[in-house]
Amino acid sequence: MSRSIRLLALGALGALAGAHASAAETAPGGAWSLLRAHYYANRELGEVDEGFMHVEAPGSTPDPAATPVSLHFGDGARGRIKALRLFIDNNPSPVVATLDIGAGQPISEIDFRVRVDRATAVRAVAETIDGKLEMRSAWVRAEGGCSAPPAASGEGKVGDVRFRSADDGKSLQVGIRHPNYSGFQIDPKTGDPIPPHYVAH
Repeated sequence: MSRSIRLLALGALGALAGAHASAAETAPGGAWSLLRAHYYANRELGEVDEGFMHVEAPGSTPDPAATPVSLHFGDGARGRIKALRLFIDNNPSPVVATLDIGAGQPISEIDFRVRVDRATAVRAVAETIDGKLEMRSAWVRAEGGCSAPPAASGEGKVGDVRFRSADDGKSLQVGIRHPNYSGFQIDPKTGDPIPPHYVAH
C-alpha cells in the first residue's frame, strides 16, 4: 500500500541551516552552487524523468508565508527513496528539511506548507537505496514570506507532534510545531523585532 505524508510547516521559514545563508546568497554561482557543493560535492544528480519524482508548487504563490509544495513519487520511486532534502534557494536559510525516510517505505507523496521569501527555485533531492541522487525543481514567485508575521495561534509547545489518518487509511497527516523566526518578523503585539530562532533538530 502506498502512503502519503503531509508535513505542515506553517510556522517554518522553510529553513534549518541558517549558518549557510549569507554565503549562499553571495556565491558567484548563486545559492544552489554552494548548497550543492556542501551537501553533495561532485556526486552526479539525475534531473530527468518526471514520472519517477516531481515537485509541484504554484508559479506565483497567493500566500508566501504558507506556500504549498508537494513531492510526488512514481511507481519506480516507491520503496526506493531512503532520504530526501528540500531546498528553497533564495530563502535566508535555504534548507527546509532533511527527511530520513528509510529504505522500503512505499511513500507516494509528501506535502509541505513553507515560507518563500522571494522568487526562487524549490528543489527536492532524493537519495535512493542504491546510493543514486535524483533532483527535481519548480520555480516559485513570491515576496516577503520570511518577514510575514507569525501565525496568531500560540497554542502548543515547540516539538509537539500530531497525527491524523485519512478515512481511507492510505495517508497520514503529520503536524510538527516548529516555529522558526527569521529575525525579519515584527511582533504584532509589541511592534518589536522577533529575535531569530532556528530549529536545527
